[in-house]
Amino acid sequence: MKKLFLNLEVIDGYPPVSMESVWAEVTEESYFKINNIPFYSKEVSFGDIVSVIQTEENYLLYDKTIIHSKKIVHCGLFSLMKIRNLKIKY
Repeated sequence: MKKLFLNLEVIDGYPPVSMESVWAEVTEESYFKINNIPFYSKEVSFGDIVSVIQTEENYLLYDKTIIHSKKIVHCGLFSLMKIRNLKIKY
């Protein structure tokens, strides 16, 4: 696993950081598959295949998404409330 860094656009103090990191595994094609859900970034999602740029400081910086995963991650209080109120029928 490798740690990738993503630059974030801060508007009116949000998000409270200008960069976040995600874990990724190297693919056979030398791209990276995102292996966790980013907290702030809207550019990548769990399972995306991305390319990176290696910086002079040896950081792996997100470049672009090569393949978008088919996974959709909903975040937020409203979604959490809906999930908690779900009733599973057997």
